Amino acid sequence: MGILRKIAVGKKLVSNYFYYTAKPAYINPIWYARKYYETAGEKNFKKINGGELYNLVQDLLKKSESTGCEYADYYALYKAVEKTNANTILELGSGISTCIIAYILMKREESLGIKGEVVTLEESEFYYSNFLSIIPENLEKYITPVYSPRKTSDFSKKLGCYYEDIPRREPGYDFVFIDAPTTFYSTDREKCFDADLINLINDEKLNNPFVILDQRIGTLWALNELIPNLNLKYNPFKKHSTTTLVSD
Repeated sequence: MGILRKIAVGKKLVSNYFYYTAKPAYINPIWYARKYYETAGEKNFKKINGGELYNLVQDLLKKSESTGCEYADYYALYKAVEKTNANTILELGSGISTCIIAYILMKREESLGIKGEVVTLEESEFYYSNFLSIIPENLEKYITPVYSPRKTSDFSKKLGCYYEDIPRREPGYDFVFIDAPTTFYSTDREKCFDADLINLINDEKLNNPFVILDQRIGTLWALNELIPNLNLKYNPFKKHSTTTLVSD
């Protein structure tokens, strides 16, 4: 590698470290912006329906083996589902976030008479069983849990992992929340990216969805490179990427 190439790579690594990790703490202004959004997000989340959803999450955290997310993440998910009026939702990675989505769908049915569904996939038998045990009875009819093993394949010379079986819904999913499968390293230490979105497009299982990708920077780069006109945009303050995927 030439000296100019090394300098360019070095600059990119420093830039990525500063932008995506918000480090060094207390020095990086992005770190302060994140703290602001975390505080504001938790405050706003606690206000939803007089604290009803916050109390639900508090109860779920006592039962769940998962560590959960920050309340700012829950609030961002809540606002996105609410704003898009999504009704057929796919979540990759089951957990407390699933119940938040189901709660929104329950409230929507109560007010508008429209019943929605969140199909949620999980690859770990342990977490799948735990998730089934914590689903509140009043939210069960909105949730379709699916246990699906993870597979890996090459996508244009990039190693991708994905769920083996994602159910089809007509006319297609109008909201996709990507929080899994777990990123891992292959035997030669190559890191996988989450390739589910590519398979969903190829299998025509989407209906112009709003897409949220959690803090998976390798997946962000890979998907933007491999899917024409995807344009997943990363928000360094909120630590996730979003786009609206419109079919041709």
